[in-house]
Amino acid sequence: MTAGAAEPGFDRALRVERALRAVRALGERLEGAFPSGCTRGLRYEPAGNQEWTPGFWSGILWLAYRHTGDGWYRAAAEALLPSFAERLGGGGPAVETHDLGFLYTLSAVAAWKTTGDAGARALALRAADLLSRRHLPGAGVFQAWGPLDDPDRRGLVIIDSAMNMPLLFWAAREGERPGLGVLAAGHLRALARHLVREDGSTGQTCRIDPVTGRAGPVRTHQGRAADSAWARGQAWALYGFALAHRHTGEDAFRDVAARVADYFVARLPRDGVAFWDLSFGEGDAQEKDTSASAIAAAGLLELGERFPPADPRRAYTETGERMLAALSAHQGSPPSADGLLLHAVYDRPRGLGVGESCLWGDYFYLEALLRTERAAPSFF
Repeated sequence: MTAGAAEPGFDRALRVERALRAVRALGERLEGAFPSGCTRGLRYEPAGNQEWTPGFWSGILWLAYRHTGDGWYRAAAEALLPSFAERLGGGGPAVETHDLGFLYTLSAVAAWKTTGDAGARALALRAADLLSRRHLPGAGVFQAWGPLDDPDRRGLVIIDSAMNMPLLFWAAREGERPGLGVLAAGHLRALARHLVREDGSTGQTCRIDPVTGRAGPVRTHQGRAADSAWARGQAWALYGFALAHRHTGEDAFRDVAARVADYFVARLPRDGVAFWDLSFGEGDAQEKDTSASAIAAAGLLELGERFPPADPRRAYTETGERMLAALSAHQGSPPSADGLLLHAVYDRPRGLGVGESCLWGDYFYLEALLRTERAAPSFF
């Protein structure tokens, strides 16, 4: 299992310092706004609490505060919490999404775990309750987007949702509602059945009939083809199933994560940074996606910890560290760029965020850096 040679002289502490400087500079420039999900011309634009990405900025601020103890980061993160509360009260598309997991794990749950803020805990439990209402009993899954009676989206699931189940696992324990954990685990089993192929590659979406439970054809929105493996979706699955093992102890989830990880790592080019779709290989004139590699690196660090110390599969941790070192060659630095990682891809088929920085890539890069620097746990 290889992921390219580690960068000579890779200095984690230096990389962390550079990343934190960039976070502080961006936060001061935005003056309380959220960054847009992706940069444009390598600059993040001010945005509101919209779409699925604001939680990553909150998560970055909470990571920075936990690492440094600098009250500036805490104040900046806490100032954003009211907008997350307002979002829950607004209803409609703002909350009709599986991405409530990303949004509230990295804002409210992170605040609760870091500071013990009871208001943040209550906010996260409210978000988990809203997410739980998206469950379709006949299909055994959480619908990805839209009203549950929307015929065009009824029963639609997406591989990304594997990373949103930790909000429900947390709420099952913290809110003493074990049924939420049961529903989350059932959803993950359905993803494994319908979107993880025998060879460990993943499809992006499919529709599961809410009456019969029968799955429709696998499709893609952001990958090269329905039968290819979109790199970021593969990374979401890798990390999501590893986290499912942490939360449930079910070895089947760990085994799925390992299959997905093996497929991802086997298809890395020599420099250790994935193409935007894993069907591409060395020599293909295609863009890299550092955001997919950052998620995968963080997931590999988690996956390695899911095995006993004497188990050779513990080596997933070392692979994650090598991928992290490879990513450091793509680290940006102010004033030339706002993002922590350059050369990310949001949606290649639609030409969105190609060769830019993306908030999720920045978050998982910083999480992985801090995890290897000081063994800091994930908020998930």
